Amino acid sequence: MITLKELFKTIDVFTHIKRQVTGITLDSRKVIPGYIFVALKGVHSDGYDYIVEAILKGAICIIADRDFKSTSKADFDRIITPNVYELASKFALLVYDNPSTKLKVIGITGTNGKTTTTYILEAIFRKVGFKTGIIGTIQNKIDDKITLSENTTPFPTELQGIFYEMVQAGVQYVFMEVSSHALELGRVYGTEFAAAVFMNLTKEHLDFHINMKNYALAKKKLFDMLPDKAIAVVNKDSKYSREMYRTPIQFSRKTKSDFTAKNIKFDRSGCMSHFDINNMKINTKLVGMHNVENILAAVAVAVSFGIVKPVIEKALQELEGVNGRFEFVRAGQDFACIVDYAHTSDSLAQVLRTCRKLKMNRIITVFGCGGDRDRKKRPLMAKASAKYSDYVILTNDNPRDENPKRILTDIEVGFNEVGFLDYEIIEDREEAIRVAINMANTYDLVLIAGKGHENYQICRGEHKLFLDKKVAHEKIRDILTANIKPMLI
Repeated sequence: MITLKELFKTIDVFTHIKRQVTGITLDSRKVIPGYIFVALKGVHSDGYDYIVEAILKGAICIIADRDFKSTSKADFDRIITPNVYELASKFALLVYDNPSTKLKVIGITGTNGKTTTTYILEAIFRKVGFKTGIIGTIQNKIDDKITLSENTTPFPTELQGIFYEMVQAGVQYVFMEVSSHALELGRVYGTEFAAAVFMNLTKEHLDFHINMKNYALAKKKLFDMLPDKAIAVVNKDSKYSREMYRTPIQFSRKTKSDFTAKNIKFDRSGCMSHFDINNMKINTKLVGMHNVENILAAVAVAVSFGIVKPVIEKALQELEGVNGRFEFVRAGQDFACIVDYAHTSDSLAQVLRTCRKLKMNRIITVFGCGGDRDRKKRPLMAKASAKYSDYVILTNDNPRDENPKRILTDIEVGFNEVGFLDYEIIEDREEAIRVAINMANTYDLVLIAGKGHENYQICRGEHKLFLDKKVAHEKIRDILTANIKPMLI
């Protein structure tokens, strides 16, 4: 790694400190001796308030937007600049020796499907024998080492540190979710991508992007970053795909393309999907049209990197699924219970259409909307659930700092507009899940949507432990134990 003196030379600033820089971070909790601490002002906290803590932990440099006083006798230096974020991003590349150039990083962007596609790619590339890494919504993986993720796409200081760890661990391929926020805010500054994938674009995050044009332009930034020899893969079925890249590899489940899905069939049990991609026979436990799309994207990438047909087919056949993505909860009940992360109107509609194709009896849907997020999508989610559900229970998702009653009222507007009456409101999510499961009869289907893999619920700043899958399993076992429902499957 670089010394602090060498690092300062890159911006023509002198320091007497010759010690090696061991890392750079925005999080004072991660500081160890030799670190640079970046005192960045965030939405909920200001890094400036943690400067003293960082110095006590051994930080040898503080980057801040305001000067500060310190009584510490520790040997550290400081840089005061109005451009904290930009300088920290540049320093991160130098501290970690531009690690993405030593990896093949595949960036995946789009409203829906990013997470699942990264796990499909991981399964395929690991089948060959490559060491892989994942950066995304559920967790970050460095080969078999797993850490919880704080953001879909980490801040530059943390991202480059993860890449550095991957290089040290011998990782060869990295599958990375790249959010529109990350692209707009420069979180992937300096990252070299070997490939970029565009999945789709539907109404989401318009509280941030304002309109769909801006949203699409944010996604396009990933493709603008690609070096000449990189691979660009886009979903031909999206009208926004033409804006991403001039001559991409295209995939489609609707029309002739470089990679086209045909003869799509789903088992009634909901356990398997069967379809063809070019000359490949795909048999997989990932069900639904949205997963056909995800698999198409992954296959296009895999083939472009030279992975052969038998490996792809076997990897997809063996893949069990992705945590919180159309995940079945099986506890011996005689009805289906599915947990899914769907939290946009489009993703909820796709999941519910897949549920309909399973030809169960009634569909009972439990969902809510996150607080402090785009309010315009709330009635749209209601309309999607009304179109495909027989009964809906509205409940809390992550209200955050917003009044839960206002969120539920916003959602209700959509039901009123389409005249849907078969719903009720139960604010407490655990109780809502219990009621839905108790309502279910033989061969009904309960869909619990919105939170998927999340193991918490955020309400008024408090993170409460909560996992839809665990709660659903417990409620099913409760009714089976009470002999209210027979154990048929």
